[in-house]
Amino acid sequence: MDIRLSTTNDYRYTIQAVCEWYGLKFYDIQRHDRKRTVTTARFLAIMLCRELHGLSIMELADIFNRDPGSIKNALEVGHSKAHIQRLFNYLTET
Repeated sequence: MDIRLSTTNDYRYTIQAVCEWYGLKFYDIQRHDRKRTVTTARFLAIMLCRELHGLSIMELADIFNRDPGSIKNALEVGHSKAHIQRLFNYLTET
């Protein structure tokens, strides 16, 4: 499956692409579920929305139903996880 992302201005497309990749619905990554698949998809969606669309931490907190501290932590942790970084790099290649 090739779902590389474009730099479309709509962050919802980015979130939907990540959800499809993991076989999830958007509400799955908004919930406070800690299953590995869900947390990985959430980390990746947050990172992509930040990098591709320049969304602020407050905007991301609203979109993903999280407090701003959790978003900041996800951005820091997400960049340190090699598998998330590899997938992020793959999805953002042009």
